[in-house]
Formats: sequence, C-alpha cells, structure tokens
Amino acid sequence: MTDSTAAGPTGIAYSPEIDGLRALAVTCVLIGHLYWLEFPLTGAGVRLFFCISGYLITHILLSAHARGASTGQILQAFWTRRVLRIFPPYYLALGIALALDAYAIRDTAWWHLTFTTNILLALQGEWEPVITGHLWSLAVEEQFYLLWPVTLLFALRRRNPHMAGLLCAGLIAGAVAWNLALSEAHHAREPGLGLLLMGQLDALGAGALLAWVEARGRLGRWWIVPVLALIVIGLMLSVGLGAILPALAVKGLNGPLTCLAFAGLILFARHGPRGVATPLLGNRLIVWLGRRSYGIYLYHIYIANTLLDADEAAPGWTTLLLCGGVTIVAAALSWRYLEQPLLQWRTHFPYVAPRGVAPGLQAV
Repeated sequence: MTDSTAAGPTGIAYSPEIDGLRALAVTCVLIGHLYWLEFPLTGAGVRLFFCISGYLITHILLSAHARGASTGQILQAFWTRRVLRIFPPYYLALGIALALDAYAIRDTAWWHLTFTTNILLALQGEWEPVITGHLWSLAVEEQFYLLWPVTLLFALRRRNPHMAGLLCAGLIAGAVAWNLALSEAHHAREPGLGLLLMGQLDALGAGALLAWVEARGRLGRWWIVPVLALIVIGLMLSVGLGAILPALAVKGLNGPLTCLAFAGLILFARHGPRGVATPLLGNRLIVWLGRRSYGIYLYHIYIANTLLDADEAAPGWTTLLLCGGVTIVAAALSWRYLEQPLLQWRTHFPYVAPRGVAPGLQAV
C-alpha cells in the first residue's frame, strides 16, 4: 500500500481515510440489500461512491494537466487504467452469470456487456434481471469515465482559470434541473429516469467541484464549519428527516444537499485532524474493507441469489452474515489473485512521462 504521505505520478497522495469512506459506503449497501430492504442509507452509500469517484477522477485529471501531460497521454493513461481496474472482475462475474443463464440474463446480455444497464432499467421500470440490478451504478460510472475526461480537458485548454470550476458546478446544476424536470410518475417509479447519468451528476459533480477547489488551493483551516453543517444537513435528509423541511423536499434539494454533505466527508477524510479522522476512517480493518469494496459491491447480489432462493429468502441477520461473509471472502480472493496482479500493469501507463525513474503505483 502506498504511503499516505507520498504522492504518485499525478501528485495525488494515497489517503487510507478515503478507503474508509468506501468501506462505509459499501456497508450501507450490504445492510440495505441483505438485512433491511427499507434501510434509508442504501442509496446514500451508492451516491457516496459516486462522489468519491468524481473527486478522485477529477483530481487525477487536474494534476496530470498541471504537470504538463498532453491531452492524448492523459486520456490514454486514464482509460487504460480504468479498464485494468474495472473490467476484469466485472466481466468475470457477468461471464459466469451468462454461462449459467441465471435469471434469463442472456435476454438482456448486451445492456450489461456494454455498461448500459442503467438505461435498460430506466426504460423498463423494473429491477430485472434481479442479479444485474446493482450494475446500474457501475454503468453510470463508466459513462462518466468516458465523457468527463474529454469534457474537462477541453475546458482546461481554454486557458480560463475558472472554466473548469464552472463546468464542475454545471454538473450539479444540470442534475438538479434534470431531476426537477422529471414528472411525478417518473419520480414515483423505481427504477426510473433518475438512474441515467444525468440524474446522478450532482453526486459526481460535488466530488469534482471539491477536487477543483482543492487544486486551486482554496481550502484553509475554515473547512470544519461547512463540513459539520453539510454533514448534519445531509444526514438529516438521507435518513428521511427531510419531512421537517418539506420546502426543501418539494424543491428537489434533497439530492444535492446530500451530495454536498458527502463532499464534506471527503474533505474531512483528506484534511481533517489526523487524531480524529484516522481512528474513525483509517484503521486497518476499515481500510482493508475499503480496498476491496468494489468486489464486495460487485459480487454481493450474485452471491445472495446463488446461495438463497429468491422466492423464499428474507433479509435479516442470517442473510447478512451468510451472504455478506461469503461476499467478503470472494472479494478478498478477487483482490489478491485477480485485481492486484492486474493493477501492477498500471505502471506501464503513467499520466506523466517519467524522467529517468519508473513511476510508482497510483493510489487510485
């Protein structure tokens, strides 16, 4: 594991506390899917993942650009490294499901193979096939990875120091406008049009905006005030206490406020006092889970529907402990024997050409 104080080729220091946030996010998802279907923070866990992705990806792109890397080299390195990170576990799990034709998955195979599951779910308005419903969020991320680097790097070439920041803020504004424009019928239907990339840009944009502000050196010791305020507001809205502020709920501000709270959590993880942030988010167990959170998220639905009869299984402690335990073991094996070995190849695709020294492993 890269030392937390050492910066990689893009100038990004590895932060174990970010992995701690990933562990928190995937725990919310496991509880919601395996223990309590009405758990109010299930969706928040997914959107915390989005916010972290927006932050890290934008940070990488801004850092590589600031160090003089060409647009072509940045895009080549970025997309190649994303393929090495995302594709192998994804297509392994999906390939097994397709080989078994579990839940008639072959009927919708091309949607999942092309990372467009979110579009399928939005069009059909139901979580079918059940073992692929969770892939919608990975589809959103891959679509963001495809479009955002090109858009951001083009903005950076305009030589307007504020263009990138306006673009990041525009992601949030666009998502708010999109979600407000959806009809009540679409809001009531789950899944619906909110699963499309446009509907999730507030979470991705909040992370991206934080990365831009950080890159501009605008973060000072004042960070504690907005962090605490945003965390309190976001958690209130996340757990359903938005009824206390019905005007906010009607105006569709629940989502963006929650995402800003997530940005506050990232800010705390990266820049908060080490004596507080590290024990909470950087302890060994939490970081261990966070490093394997992708596998945990990816495999848990497949495993739950393999071990249990979907018509008879009920969420609860038994389901959580059995399926969650097997999932963590599977994710650990995947990390050790599939993901980590392939990630070694990232050293061959640096964002910035090394000057006589081979680049080290990236933190992301």
